[in-house]
Amino acid sequence: YILDMYRETIEHPFSIPEDIKAHLDLENGNTRGRIYRVVHRDGRLLPVVRLGDLTSESLVEQLESPNAWNRETAQRLIWERQDRKAVPPLRRLLHESQVALARLHTIWTLQGLEALAASDLLSALSDSSAALREHALRLCEQYFEHPAIVDRVIELAEDSSPRVRFQALLSIGELEAASRLPALQRLAVIDGSDPDLRAAYLTSASGIAGPLAIRLLETTEADYGLQLGVCRLSGAESNDGELESVLTAVFETQAVEFQQNVLDEIGDGLGRRDLSVQRVIANCTPAVRARAADVFQWAAATASSSEFNAERMAAIRLFAHASFGQACNILEPLLSPEQSPAVQRAAVDASSGHHDNPEALAMLINAWPGFSPAVRPAAFHALAQNRNGVHRLIDAIRAGQIKPLQIAPDKQQLLTNHPAKSVRTAARGLFTDFGPRQAVVDAWQAVLQLNADIERGRAVFRRACATCHRAGDEGFQVGPDLASTANKGPGDLLINILDPNRETQPSFNVYNVVTIQGRVISGIIVSEDNRSVTLRRSEAKQGTVLRDNIETLQSTGVSLMPEGLEQEVDQQQMADLIAFIRSLPLAGATAQ
Repeated sequence: YILDMYRETIEHPFSIPEDIKAHLDLENGNTRGRIYRVVHRDGRLLPVVRLGDLTSESLVEQLESPNAWNRETAQRLIWERQDRKAVPPLRRLLHESQVALARLHTIWTLQGLEALAASDLLSALSDSSAALREHALRLCEQYFEHPAIVDRVIELAEDSSPRVRFQALLSIGELEAASRLPALQRLAVIDGSDPDLRAAYLTSASGIAGPLAIRLLETTEADYGLQLGVCRLSGAESNDGELESVLTAVFETQAVEFQQNVLDEIGDGLGRRDLSVQRVIANCTPAVRARAADVFQWAAATASSSEFNAERMAAIRLFAHASFGQACNILEPLLSPEQSPAVQRAAVDASSGHHDNPEALAMLINAWPGFSPAVRPAAFHALAQNRNGVHRLIDAIRAGQIKPLQIAPDKQQLLTNHPAKSVRTAARGLFTDFGPRQAVVDAWQAVLQLNADIERGRAVFRRACATCHRAGDEGFQVGPDLASTANKGPGDLLINILDPNRETQPSFNVYNVVTIQGRVISGIIVSEDNRSVTLRRSEAKQGTVLRDNIETLQSTGVSLMPEGLEQEVDQQQMADLIAFIRSLPLAGATAQ
């Protein structure tokens, strides 16, 4: 069937400039349209079976039909009737049918009739069809009192089908802790580099992360990525006693680099509760404290070296979890402009772990003049993420230590829409008032008459847009891929750039999360579940907050894309940027 819907105007009214909309009848064509049925010239209509007239036994036979409507309707009717006479033929079909789809319908129909037996599930869990094994795993979670089913579920976590392995790992999460611990310890040899399997594994580790981390640290063949992931989870959910046991197991390993990485992961997990490694270590035994001091001493030597490698970057990151007295001596020299931007950013990120320390905030403010545009976004985030830091930032701008033009437009927008009224008021007095955006759009219409250069526009994109947009292989995917807008006219693009809040997709609205400790995280929501919210900001950096640690979650009502780009580019650069965007291949298009 083809639906031929006719409307003169198919754009949403919000997408049409007002001067054009005035000449359109947006409802013209709402009385027209056709429906076509397309058939092969030699085709014939198949007889229609009146399923409602069939007996339950005959409906079971329809579960083998090649027609999906017949199968689904038959299953619905059997369930609606709740006729127990259907159970014996359903069970025969499950064990004898050669049609995998029929067997799949059968197990769900038996479930709907509350007649699914453990023997049926054991059969389905060993079926030749991977799809049936996957669905059987979902159904068997309420049958874990049967040891044979539990054993089979654990075996399927090593199935040849990745979907079956994924579901098996999720289903294991429904086992009691006493069964989950040995199962996940045994399965820790799976490939932890697969993000889906790792996520499923860690989901099932929730609630037992501390004891599981200890077991994995003692399992030499355990996947390295899973070891680190479970240690991070232990920081996010374990009590001090469990964490001391985890740290004891960590320090029994011989590789200092591994100890450093585990401490960093535990610190990341603790940070989601606004807790610190140092607080946990301070409550541990003298032996654990001494071993931790050895790791930080080793990291200090590595971080202070002149090498530029992953080992040094990891050592710098570790000082987010040291005492500030330790961290200051290491991080302050690394914030200087003599260091590479990558080293400076790593030091800034580590400094942000001490956001509640006034000396750490002062250290970042003092180092700001030496930060390049590549480092400033990280420094801004480190300062603006909590109440003390954002007020210190405002004071520094007011005092001239930080120039207003050194704050990028999207960061200015964050401050002028901050959850705290005092910050909003102060920021709006410090930054230029952009005024009504239509006036800006009108003033820049001359851009549309300029000759433009695509390559110059690419350079403008890299400088002004790439932190939040992706074009081809360049930039970060935070806002929409610019290839999706390349078919717009120059006038529409000019409006979108200069007045980004005129037509904002809800998925790109900025949200402010304030934690119960006063930390502020801003960005677009990229994922959320019943336990946490993850926000993404410029340069595709993300932050995850546990829901029980959220005080407020509120939309700012504005787009992630800031207003005021006209203050960073001139009209010729704007024309070049628009030409570059329009030169991009349309999203989904194949190069010829």
